[in-house]
Amino acid sequence: MSKTASHLKFIIFYLLCGLAATFAQLAFSAGSNVPNLGASGAIAGVLGAYLILFPQGKVRVLMGRSRCQCPR
Repeated sequence: MSKTASHLKFIIFYLLCGLAATFAQLAFSAGSNVPNLGASGAIAGVLGAYLILFPQGKVRVLMGRSRCQCPR
């Protein structure tokens, strides 16, 4: 994803995904006492953009010390 956009655009997109995730959590659980930074939502947004831009691309996930490939 960062190779298709400039570094600045990538950072802005990442931060916007994080803000969207934070607002979505606030909308669905406004009374929650659990703190939220939105980093997982930002990563999910970047991964979603990657899957849209490169539908045939492979995604490798680190699980402990091994790698596995996510199914399509």
